[in-house]
Amino acid sequence: MNKTSQEKILLHPVDAWIDREPLDHSDVADLRDGEGNRLYRFPKAWSGDQIMTALDFANRTYAKGHKAGEQALSKAIRLLLEEN
Repeated sequence: MNKTSQEKILLHPVDAWIDREPLDHSDVADLRDGEGNRLYRFPKAWSGDQIMTALDFANRTYAKGHKAGEQALSKAIRLLLEEN
């Protein structure tokens, strides 16, 4: 994914790891961040490549949502300033 330095992402792939033996389930694979927090739970049959593709999709979607939120906030501020 090509990103500018300002683009927001949910989790950088370098900081992600796949836990294939979480304590509470044996039939899943958890995608975790660098601190061990679970981001999402996948079927254990999913390959590492499939899980990382899902992370890429999540990062792209997160970035688009963040950008849309910033644009909406900018528009709202402009409208308020124009009213006064």
